Amino acid sequence: MELLFLIFFTILDSDEMYNLVISENRTSQTVFEANRSIKIITAKEIQASGVTSIQAILEQIGGVSIAKRGSGFQADVSMQGGNFEQVLIFIDGMRWSSPQTGHHLLDIPIPSSSIEKIEIIKGHSSSQYGANGISGVIHIKTKKGYSDSGSFFITSGDYNFFEGGVSGDKYLNNSGLHASIFNSKTDGYIKNTDGDKKQFFTRGFIKHGEGESSISLGYEKKEFGLSNYYSQFFPNEWEKTESLFINYSFNLEISKLTLKSNIYYNKRSDHFILDKSNRAFYQNRHQLNLLGGVFQGFLKTNFGETHLGFESSLEDIDSESLGDHNRVQIATIGGHKLQLNMFDFSANFYIHKLSDDITFATDLSGGYYILEKLKLYLSFGKSFRVPTFTEYYYKSPANEGDSNLKPEEAISIETGFLWIKKDFQISSNIYYMMGDNFIDWYLKDEKIWVASNIRDIKRVGFEFSTLLNIDKTKVSFDYNYIYINKSDLDRVYKYSDKVISQKFLLKIWGDISKSFNYYTAINFNYIDKSNQYLTVYFRLSLRLDNISEIFIEADNIFNEKYNEPSGIEASGRWIKGGYKIIF
Repeated sequence: MELLFLIFFTILDSDEMYNLVISENRTSQTVFEANRSIKIITAKEIQASGVTSIQAILEQIGGVSIAKRGSGFQADVSMQGGNFEQVLIFIDGMRWSSPQTGHHLLDIPIPSSSIEKIEIIKGHSSSQYGANGISGVIHIKTKKGYSDSGSFFITSGDYNFFEGGVSGDKYLNNSGLHASIFNSKTDGYIKNTDGDKKQFFTRGFIKHGEGESSISLGYEKKEFGLSNYYSQFFPNEWEKTESLFINYSFNLEISKLTLKSNIYYNKRSDHFILDKSNRAFYQNRHQLNLLGGVFQGFLKTNFGETHLGFESSLEDIDSESLGDHNRVQIATIGGHKLQLNMFDFSANFYIHKLSDDITFATDLSGGYYILEKLKLYLSFGKSFRVPTFTEYYYKSPANEGDSNLKPEEAISIETGFLWIKKDFQISSNIYYMMGDNFIDWYLKDEKIWVASNIRDIKRVGFEFSTLLNIDKTKVSFDYNYIYINKSDLDRVYKYSDKVISQKFLLKIWGDISKSFNYYTAINFNYIDKSNQYLTVYFRLSLRLDNISEIFIEADNIFNEKYNEPSGIEASGRWIKGGYKIIF
């Protein structure tokens, strides 16, 4: 288990962290009950860091890898040596998946100012969260109007960069509303890395008796250049994407019984051009509609807590290159957790049906409290992933899918410890994963990438994390190591050969004076001997009064030249500055 918090200017005390509940819309548990590698990022921490995109937030987390393309308008997220298809994302209990392709997983229509917290649960997760949870789950919890407040900011910088956003909250009796808008654009640091992103998000809630209803809506529109996105043979790719979701949730507590449900609709569209200098050569359009819901019941007794639920989704795609397809996924969810003195145990299962295929995921875990806030744990799990429409059906001059692909399956085991004290936190874990039928794209005839079940993979990983709270300064250090033993070594692969095998992350932040705050992150990534790089991010802010500040920030401050894990040339030094007001 890794360090639980990425903290910038404030730190939760040990009692708050010890009792913090995660994943309220799924299996409610405290961080100590989870017996897993977990991180949690709060709204205050995001605000203090100054970053304004979800991928930038995740990039500064140990054990999480972000492969950016261009100026960051498109990025892939992975954990523990997996790829971008093996991560699940939830928004307030709603599954935010992309059955078309995992490349769109981070097209999340939520400005950073709307985020209450982000929970990251690493490792096997299918038994509690469903298909694709091989490497972990990211759960984004949004604001819903518990206060009367607002904010506004504007930023400009190198490469004709501009960002701006406004957000607000209103609380009235037993109801509330939150809303935000955001825009980011740049000409890009090299040819074909320009982009323009617009976002809108709102969420409201109302309490009634022992229950609460909430509804949210998010929308995002992006246009961006894609230098060598799907293939290095076509450097002038371009894409426009739109994402929309509506999510309704309802929770009700009746004595020892708790009922939770989500009903949601997602709509995505994208227009891809392989060579924007010759649009007639190859382009395609996709439209994806997804309707889903989940219902769960939780019952507390003298023998622990039992939960049982049902989940279903309808996925429909209309595509010029993939064709027209739809599929229905149905699942049954269940589990039980129990604490006996200094021991706790949990078991969960997820039975998944797609067409005539039934897949089973499960996990077993146990923990022992050596001291009240020092715990050892052991966890075992079986997880799986369903291939995407792109992996099944895509066909272009650069890529070719395979409709006969089999689902990926993996068995994992993890053991570690967590220790929380007032002025320090320390955690460490090791894990081992065996993967079967893993999907990757191999290079055929040196000109086309072909999807295939070609990989049987074994991963071994070690994670260590610590945080020190020294007066007005905080120091955190994360180290992550991954070793991957792969079959089919005679082929060239598109993704699994570009894993960050070692990552060092050092963060130092605090107050210089009553007016000045600083934050710095030193990030070293090692892929192989020919691809390793060190980047430094620094932010300095000056409080003008109780509600406003000016700031300057620099990414890659020493102008390191390197390629992202995606293989794309990364940006050099990028300096930005701006003004922010909170009211």
